[in-house]
Amino acid sequence: MSNNTLVKRKKSLNLGQYSFVLIFVALFLIYFFVNFKEGHSQLKWTGVTNVLRHSAIVGLLSYGMAMIIITGDIDLSIGAILGCVSSFGCVIANIMLNAGVPTFVGVLVTVLFCLVAGTLLGFLNGLLIGKLKLPAFIVTLATQLIFRSVAQYSSRILDAALKGSTSNTYRVSNGPIRDAMYGFGQGQVLTLPVLGLVFLII
Repeated sequence: MSNNTLVKRKKSLNLGQYSFVLIFVALFLIYFFVNFKEGHSQLKWTGVTNVLRHSAIVGLLSYGMAMIIITGDIDLSIGAILGCVSSFGCVIANIMLNAGVPTFVGVLVTVLFCLVAGTLLGFLNGLLIGKLKLPAFIVTLATQLIFRSVAQYSSRILDAALKGSTSNTYRVSNGPIRDAMYGFGQGQVLTLPVLGLVFLII
């Protein structure tokens, strides 16, 4: 390896490349000192794992958003896609529950539905932006409103058995499918939350 290559590599290693790590450390230190009382921090391991569990969903979404931002675009509809897909995911789970299918099949179908539905909604955005050359900001602003409206309107017209609620909200009805999903979301491996581990692995 030539000296010029080494010099270039040394120049390329700057703190800006690791700003996200520094920001994470800074936020963690703030969290640590905010919990500082009576001469020592009240921060416990359960507090750390709870942060990991609750930030997993946003963290997973941020991976996709980061790739979009790197390309110089933006996606305003990501939250609406999550809301719309999860809303109808509840409907699918309730259909599976009412049909009396085995718990594993019900969970699998619900998860596959959410993955496929989220992919298709994202593909629609990509099609409008990539093929029709429409501005990403305008497209995703419009689809954000569309996806949110579809979920909200459907909550008013769907049967309560499908929504799992008599109000204009969605939930998975009490049963083995809900218990399995809740168990996964609240599960732990060696005191680490399963959701946090999925986030870190991905």
